Amino acid sequence: MIPLRPHHLLCLLTFVGRGYADSFARRLLAVVESLKAGTPARLVTGPDAICAGLLGCTNDDGHCRQPSVTARDADALRLLQPHFDGGLTVGAEIPGLLARRAALRVAYRDGAFRAACQGCPWQGFCAEIARGGYAGACF
Repeated sequence: MIPLRPHHLLCLLTFVGRGYADSFARRLLAVVESLKAGTPARLVTGPDAICAGLLGCTNDDGHCRQPSVTARDADALRLLQPHFDGGLTVGAEIPGLLARRAALRVAYRDGAFRAACQGCPWQGFCAEIARGGYAGACF
């Protein structure tokens, strides 16, 4: 199973293969390819398959555990809950992620997850991709 933190579920929706640091983009693309191949994902807190080991995320004072990042995860988890039958549970498999992709994209475009993206340096970039109909999105 692929470990994924809540706010990275939102990043998946607008990822076009660029716009992030190269190492982050490579890991994100690998996760996208695995998900598309049918590998299930598990919801985690803290560093995941995308960010673990990057930017000092292997320790408690690294980027991945900063209050702004953990708050983004909490907001993302709260806002994603209504879009998954039975909700999402940390430590459990993320149910039907591929099947929900189109509905999640509509919700993202319509602003349902905006609060989770507040303060993210890529928020404008991702919003532009959503407004453009997700052209070139990898997931």
